[in-house]
Amino acid sequence: MTVSEVPSVFDRKYTYHCFKTPDIKLMQQAAQSLVGQVDAIWLPTDNNVASAMPQVIGVTDEAGLVTVCGATSMVEAGGTLTYGINYYYIGYDAGVMAAQILKGEAEPATMAVQGPKVENMDLIVNMDAVEYMGIDIPADLMERATKVSA
Repeated sequence: MTVSEVPSVFDRKYTYHCFKTPDIKLMQQAAQSLVGQVDAIWLPTDNNVASAMPQVIGVTDEAGLVTVCGATSMVEAGGTLTYGINYYYIGYDAGVMAAQILKGEAEPATMAVQGPKVENMDLIVNMDAVEYMGIDIPADLMERATKVSA
């Protein structure tokens, strides 16, 4: 998703702020600038963001901000939750495609580009963060969730 697509996703029902931080040292500062302006922060799957999780979580936990992360590892590092891809299934699906090519059943140039399948996505909830912030997550979601502690 590009920054220009964000308004269409939210359909103008929510206020959003978009920050680009070219330097990992600015991640904490960017998080601090959102305190009091937002209820939650989305942290995309990005090596720089993942590296700055301790600094970001230090700010968001103190401010009571939910962090919706792009990767399981970021939730395990203190983020609140993620609904994201399962890398096992991504690898499995890539292996199936490779086998089709190697067996001569498919040509790479004509194969459809595949993304993660919704049924293979994971809901991961950091129970420590949820309890700390007093967040109530509906029971039907919690039944499907993998619960972790950070």
